[in-house]
Amino acid sequence: MSTPTAAETSNSIKGLLKPAVPQIESIDAQRLDQLRRIFSNLISTEQLNLTEKKSAEAAQKWNAWLKKQHGKFIDQLCHVVQLGRKSGLRTFMGVIASTPMKDGNAERLNDGLVVKMLQALMDSYGDGGDGVAPEYMLELLQLEFCKYRDVQYFLMVSMKQLAKSLGDDELDGVKAENLLRVLMKISIAYDQDDLTPADLKKDGSSSNYICTPPIVEDGAEEGNDDDDDGDNSNSDASDDDSE
Repeated sequence: MSTPTAAETSNSIKGLLKPAVPQIESIDAQRLDQLRRIFSNLISTEQLNLTEKKSAEAAQKWNAWLKKQHGKFIDQLCHVVQLGRKSGLRTFMGVIASTPMKDGNAERLNDGLVVKMLQALMDSYGDGGDGVAPEYMLELLQLEFCKYRDVQYFLMVSMKQLAKSLGDDELDGVKAENLLRVLMKISIAYDQDDLTPADLKKDGSSSNYICTPPIVEDGAEEGNDDDDDGDNSNSDASDDDSE
């Protein structure tokens, strides 16, 4: 199967960003998931970079256009999550999982996307416009996403950020309750063993992280200790000589 050209890709994105009228949830879910796949492929092939600028002018323009379309896609996902559609939340979780950020030589979750997803849940339209996030949405989040330790961390960081934006009116009280209900779905780590990557594979993946953190080998730590001891012994020797 041949790789689509930039023109073919842009036409596909433009077409998929237009929801069908009237909207049928199952068809709209397929449309959004197709967009997720396209953007995921663009990121993995380094045609789209959400955090850095491209060096070449043509690549920079293409990347800027793709970033703009990706933003429209995320806005649409936020809307369907606010509507209480499980398919939208599941697609959003898939986007976050396939859109990591570089952190030195490692990768981590894109905290900006986590904030947007959580805000969409916080700003839920609720049943009849009451603003209460549906319990089935939070249960889906817990079952399929909150099991990962890095997700838990970035969700809690995002909660702190979003909580600062809330005021004292009644609607903000409902939003605060939504955040609290999400927090209750997170199984907090009790000790370092709970944070250790589980079922670590040769490719670096693990069962309890989406982006597995770098592992510090015990031997490396011991080596550092040996260096420290060596420095101390040299210092002692110098003291002896001076005496």
